[in-house]
Amino acid sequence: MAVFEVVPVFHVVNLAASLRHYTEVLGFEIRFQYGDSYAGVQRDKAQVHLSATVPSRHPPGNGSAYFFCDDVDAYFEEVKGKGATIIAELQNYDYGMRDFGMTDPDGNSLSFGQEIKEETTQSTLPIN
Repeated sequence: MAVFEVVPVFHVVNLAASLRHYTEVLGFEIRFQYGDSYAGVQRDKAQVHLSATVPSRHPPGNGSAYFFCDDVDAYFEEVKGKGATIIAELQNYDYGMRDFGMTDPDGNSLSFGQEIKEETTQSTLPIN
């Protein structure tokens, strides 16, 4: 058995409002939608499913996901400019990642980050 991917399911209060946030602010596209209760959004290879089914064992706003990406600096500026709720500013961390955190309208936590690449520098001393 091989596992190929995992998709977080976020429980939301209002599916239409969540879809607007994920598409207009975060740049995801709607992959599918089942009425007013369940939908999937995708950006590149990353997916999130949104569930507004009631009743649910899970209250809205308790989900979290970490997205590995490239050019996290540009994405941070993009979503911040569109009004994303930033809860952790973009910075380098001791665990080798440069990332930031935000919440969606229901309080689900999303973090986006990229691995910090160690830059190698060569000596610029003149050769005699």
